Amino acid sequence: MAKIDISEARYLLLRELRSYGEELSLSHPWVWEGERWKELVFAILAQLSDLAEDDVRELADEMDELELLEIPALASLVRNRKTPNLADPLARHIMELAQESGLSLEQAKRGVAAICEAALALEEQFGGRIQNYLRGYGETMLGDMARIFHFSTLNTSESRLAFTYWLQNVLNMPMSLLDKNVQQFCEQHGLKPSQLIAAADELDLNLALLDDLVQYAIAAQKASSEKAEDSE
Repeated sequence: MAKIDISEARYLLLRELRSYGEELSLSHPWVWEGERWKELVFAILAQLSDLAEDDVRELADEMDELELLEIPALASLVRNRKTPNLADPLARHIMELAQESGLSLEQAKRGVAAICEAALALEEQFGGRIQNYLRGYGETMLGDMARIFHFSTLNTSESRLAFTYWLQNVLNMPMSLLDKNVQQFCEQHGLKPSQLIAAADELDLNLALLDDLVQYAIAAQKASSEKAEDSE
């Protein structure tokens, strides 16, 4: 499958992030999808030690800061192997850091194995993106919604938008509403929604935040046009 060109979509998202990202990030617990992957690493490590939760979270943070949680690199340590390659510098660095944080050598080895196996599964089945794993279940829930819920005052499109919005808000699901704002933004810039979503994924950006960025951009454009009309 040919890779779609997302350079323009990427640029536009970076531009809008520069304008509104800091403000919007306050209302989104998961701005970057990599944070969700780090949270899974934390959850795995928490099961392998008796450390306090804060200490395990600090370990996961340190691993992330030292760039030890890159999914492709971790997956490579266990691909086509029954056990991870512990002689690799990446595995060695993770184990050293884990032991410095209070894990035993055996716990550190188990941690490396579990993290690498999770990374391999994400890479092989979800393109190495934690959001694709979550989004797939979000789409399944939307499909179930259409089967379970029947509204007399909402059409199919409206009910799907409502439930997508709900999933964004209560589960922080990495899904886009693909509403009229997204459609308008894409039309204005000669993009397809798929390009915008692909760019957000490449930037590791939560699609719920993407929706808000687009909404802000459209609102700012409208306010600018109205101001220009009033000045004439």
